[in-house]
Amino acid sequence: MYFSKYSKIDQLVCQLSPNVKQNSKSSSVMFNFVMLCGKTRSDDDNRTQIENVISISKRNDIIPLYSEELFELGKSFNLLTLEEIIAEISSAIYIVVESLGSACELGAFTYSNKMCKKILAIGDKKYVNDNSFINYGPLKKLLEFSDKNRVFYEEFNDGHIVFSQKLSDSLTSFIDPFRKYEVNKLRIVQNKLQIDDFGYFQLLIISIIFLLGFVKRTKLIEIIKKLYGVNEIDFKFTSLNELSQTNSESIIIDFLLEVLIEQKILIKEKNFLYVNYTWICEHAPELIDSSHSILYSDFIKTNEYLKIKSRMINLAKKEGHNLWRK
Repeated sequence: MYFSKYSKIDQLVCQLSPNVKQNSKSSSVMFNFVMLCGKTRSDDDNRTQIENVISISKRNDIIPLYSEELFELGKSFNLLTLEEIIAEISSAIYIVVESLGSACELGAFTYSNKMCKKILAIGDKKYVNDNSFINYGPLKKLLEFSDKNRVFYEEFNDGHIVFSQKLSDSLTSFIDPFRKYEVNKLRIVQNKLQIDDFGYFQLLIISIIFLLGFVKRTKLIEIIKKLYGVNEIDFKFTSLNELSQTNSESIIIDFLLEVLIEQKILIKEKNFLYVNYTWICEHAPELIDSSHSILYSDFIKTNEYLKIKSRMINLAKKEGHNLWRK
């Protein structure tokens, strides 16, 4: 049995629990998911061209996400909620305003001031002077955030963006290399682990699996609750929306896991999850030393921690788990 009341894994998790960071700042870094919005995809559509520009820049920390490719992973949600969750885990949202759907996404995401700070929008230059809701609503609101260039009116040729050098440069410079977490992204309130940043929670998932070497998928939520000494995990949307499902905790975590597996950041074998070591080395090498994302640095330096880590690795090997998958 993998996880019972008195199992070895349970004992090790309980030993780690008093040394887990709670209500404290973290200086951890992570890769950057970027949500790409636009019209229906084709071989040479604008979103694919944006991905090509990012690829040429060799910014390996930027990982494009296409919401329609994740729909099958989030069948428990309506599409509005699903896109909101994808936006929550993304460092940036790039929207090509070229269809009814992308115009709706622009309006939905710019409703929140906090979400506006993630958005870079691209419109057709021939409409720049139009007296339209798009120009004087969401795009004007984005222009009010003057810390970065957030709105680009570009030339379009037969529906395709003619990329200016300024836009090409901004597609990578808009996002800082590696996603930095320097403020509280989780808090423990009334025996609940309150998550204010879905992306940070994904970082915790990766760090916990890295720390333990492997995790049985069906026991991940239980392990997280034991580590933090809580009974519930509560996700706070930027929009302050709440899910209607009674099991929102588990279906959100399940979707976040599916995204990590789909992007090959985690490897799933049978019912066990491992970190894809090769992927981490290429896209987010600082995550290799991710124990500090969870544990207090003073504890990591102790012999007690080294003994626990050694027992974790030996237990994993004894049960036939090949850690640090390549």
